Amino acid sequence: MGRDSGWLSIWSSSTATECSWTASRSPCAWARRRCGAWAGRSRRRSTPSGSSAARTSTGSSRWARPPPGWWEQVRTEYEAAVKAELCAVEGIVEALDRLTLPVCVASNGRHTTIRRSLELTGLAERFGGRVFSAEDVAQGKPAPDLFLHAAATLGAAPERCVVVEDSPFGVTAAVSAGMRCLAFAGGLTPASRLNGLGATLFHHPAALPDLIDALR
Repeated sequence: MGRDSGWLSIWSSSTATECSWTASRSPCAWARRRCGAWAGRSRRRSTPSGSSAARTSTGSSRWARPPPGWWEQVRTEYEAAVKAELCAVEGIVEALDRLTLPVCVASNGRHTTIRRSLELTGLAERFGGRVFSAEDVAQGKPAPDLFLHAAATLGAAPERCVVVEDSPFGVTAAVSAGMRCLAFAGGLTPASRLNGLGATLFHHPAALPDLIDALR
């Protein structure tokens, strides 16, 4: 299918990929719960009966340190879970196939993390190495720097860019950059957090091609 000259669609990596191994589908939420489980065990072991937390000599609260190797174990478990469960959002491949303009990824994550996510989900080739990270600019989202950098690198004017986002920070960055924005409200972020930020909301990737066409 031909590509439209001068137009560009910029995607966050989390709009295209997701994890199914927690109720919230958030790797960060999983990590917080894993760390919270240790904190609870630590508090029970180190807190005297009747006290809410262990105290230092100055009266401040403190947590007992986790045992040696604990963080390495958590990281190993996390990496294994991501590798086993990370997948493309349902319908995203079909939506990409229908697009007639160039696409790229612009994410606040590190290049290594973005590349791993795209490779694990089989989406890497669809973005053809057109991947931008907050590591490339002075400020990541919600500043517009990352989107403006991606557009300038690929030769697209901001007003001819359509950003596909799923976070308030990302929508804010797109609007600040002077770009059109579509916000995915069918994933981790509820519609209530995306409303009123200047984006057009959608709930399923199947709607993306028509929505992008309508914005141009």
